Amino acid sequence: MPGTELIQLAGRCRLGCYPDNDVVVASERASRWHAVIIRMTMSEFRAMDLDTKNGKRVNGDRIFDARPLRNGDIVTIGGITC
Repeated sequence: MPGTELIQLAGRCRLGCYPDNDVVVASERASRWHAVIIRMTMSEFRAMDLDTKNGKRVNGDRIFDARPLRNGDIVTIGGITC
């Protein structure tokens, strides 16, 4: 898909608007360090919010705590699909 970048997850991937994140989210609604995706096992990943005001969305549902991710899930932070 044009404009899409795939990222290989090794152990964890932090997302947010600060440049030291693994994925920089270009949105004023994103926190400096907004969320992290952690690889639990070879086939299990979890998305965790980092105590932000806005939380994150997975498949359109607002999520404030850790949530298992499945293949094809859509994570949205600050209105940006990651």
